[in-house]
Amino acid sequence: MSENISCNIDLYRLLTKKSAAKVEVFNHIKTVMSLWKEVLEELAGELSTNVCGENEDIVIEYLDVSTFEAKLRASGDILFSYVHTNVFALDESHYLHQHSYLKKNELEGYFGTLNLYYFLGDSIKYNRLNDNGILIARVMVNKSGLFFVEGIRAFGEFDRFDHKRPLTRERMKVLAEMALKHMLDIDLTLPPRQHAQLLSVGDIQSLRQELRFNTTQRLGFRK
Repeated sequence: MSENISCNIDLYRLLTKKSAAKVEVFNHIKTVMSLWKEVLEELAGELSTNVCGENEDIVIEYLDVSTFEAKLRASGDILFSYVHTNVFALDESHYLHQHSYLKKNELEGYFGTLNLYYFLGDSIKYNRLNDNGILIARVMVNKSGLFFVEGIRAFGEFDRFDHKRPLTRERMKVLAEMALKHMLDIDLTLPPRQHAQLLSVGDIQSLRQELRFNTTQRLGFRK
């Protein structure tokens, strides 16, 4: 005769509410990435038509890397987009914990992230592993499609969370154009002469193998 096993109520609630909410977030961020890829491809087509007719040396192209990754190349610059496969809660000190909507809807406080990085095209072309990318922005999206953006520069109204403003395809187009503009506004700066004054034999060998220069020292961003 089998014994009845009582259900742990706390575990039941965590599974049916918290875990279920995280699954919803993950499924939604995958949908967001699919739409984002369509937007990038459309934007690449528009820019290629308008720009390349004026200057054929400027290459505009879109590349679908994987389910969670995509690239938009604009001449020598690359906007690299990827979705993190994990779902995140906001840090305890995050200002959004004071938002009235999130206070009333606790499970809306879990977010998937669409990360937008700037890389030099040559860094990837020549496999320069020491080169760093710059985080242009990360788009935080919850299970209901509500979002906000944290970026290296201002993204206007997208900087704040608005429970009446879902992340639509049209808004993605605006966001993609803003991210691309921020990326193209970044200039590669020559390091001080003192930093390049000495070059070892080992450095020369590394240059021959990988054309490896550490072309930027910027890491991430400050809000």
